[in-house]
Amino acid sequence: MSVDYYFLKKDMKGVQGCIRRIEAAIGIDPYLWVLEANMLTETGKPDEAKTLADKARQLLVAEPGNRIARRILIDYMVTTDSPADAIPELDLAIAAEP
Repeated sequence: MSVDYYFLKKDMKGVQGCIRRIEAAIGIDPYLWVLEANMLTETGKPDEAKTLADKARQLLVAEPGNRIARRILIDYMVTTDSPADAIPELDLAIAAEP
């Protein structure tokens, strides 16, 4: 995915531009919101990052099988100020396993 390329290059404007292009093509997606939350965290905007992560979390309630988005949300939560919030998400991830 080209978003990863921009993350590896630490080109946060590139990350955001890529996310916007993907959103324009496919619409709202919790995976993209968590990616953007990670980018915002990297650029020192933790409040904006938390807002997007919370939106992604709400969307994932309706998408229990979206394991990739949930996994990166959990990773985001563990590596920021809300590791305890990751526990319910882990429980949901376990419950959604086939």
